[in-house]
Amino acid sequence: MFRKAIVIGIFIVAATGAYSQDSTCLSDCDVAPAFSVETIHRMRGLFGQGPSIVEARWHKTSAYPLVMLSRGKGSSSESGWLLAWRIYDEWKTTGRTIASGLPLVQLEIAKDMVIVGTSTGSLNVWDLAQDTFLYEVQIAEGLVSELLLHPSEEWSLVAIDHEKLFRFDLASRSVAEIKLQGGGNPALGALAFSDDGRLLSSGGNEVIQIWDTNSWTTVAVADLVAKSLAELLFTADDAQLIVMADAAVSRWSLSGKDLNLLRELEAHPDKRSCRITVGNISPDETLLMTVGSCVSTRAWDLTTDTEIHLPLKQFSKENHGTVSLFSPDGGYYISGGDYLYWNTWAVGPEE
Repeated sequence: MFRKAIVIGIFIVAATGAYSQDSTCLSDCDVAPAFSVETIHRMRGLFGQGPSIVEARWHKTSAYPLVMLSRGKGSSSESGWLLAWRIYDEWKTTGRTIASGLPLVQLEIAKDMVIVGTSTGSLNVWDLAQDTFLYEVQIAEGLVSELLLHPSEEWSLVAIDHEKLFRFDLASRSVAEIKLQGGGNPALGALAFSDDGRLLSSGGNEVIQIWDTNSWTTVAVADLVAKSLAELLFTADDAQLIVMADAAVSRWSLSGKDLNLLRELEAHPDKRSCRITVGNISPDETLLMTVGSCVSTRAWDLTTDTEIHLPLKQFSKENHGTVSLFSPDGGYYISGGDYLYWNTWAVGPEE
């Protein structure tokens, strides 16, 4: 979740319209503006080392705010590179290597530390400002399949082989296994915290589950008939869950112990077979961007629950994007695929 490339875009999201309490929309569906999208520039860069971009994260204050994990073609056990980038403008960037030659598979950033999970079940931690290796912690034998930082507290979730879940405390560097209660034998994929960290969503084996992170008991369970589950994302009010599975995006409501399907977002007819692998919601929650097969990037208007047409070059069906990320202020959007192109779009309401 790249043989030849990464696609980068800058999105200027200027959505207006009053927010309502309608549980099926993030804003008033009747008055929300439609979006128009126009290709502005084509940029090239961030080639780095290794053909495959695994993950990317933004750091809010660093001089090199974009941290990217890449690895060689093939299995997750191959050596990878940890890179930091500074974007001066649409055309000029500079990068530096933080680490290389390790089996890196997962990435998170906590304060000024870069935390990377490996295919050997350990976490490696670097100082982002100094590019200095700090320490390594062995979690358990196996692949670090998920690494997820708590949104407000100094600890991280670590899943091993999508089967076992651990809590890693950054201050004490301690590791404790989490025993999930009342959920059978869950698949720990597509992990996502709610904004306040009170809830955790997980999915796999055609099931979505919501957990209380204080007691680690099941809050809600729902069946999801899909071949592949790409991503689960809470809305800011924690009342809804955006689910990306196969080629579809759907909206689910969470009320008490019930997780109910509200609707599937309308997709363009020619994109309904394009499998989604990863996605990200803009900071103002008006836009969802997804990456997957068939095309590099897809845009979804979350005020109307419809897909937006993007004037993109049609890439090979072998293109499988794995990076979809807005910057914290919404000024940049990065999407990664198998082709070394950057594109810049302006995205805003139609006049």
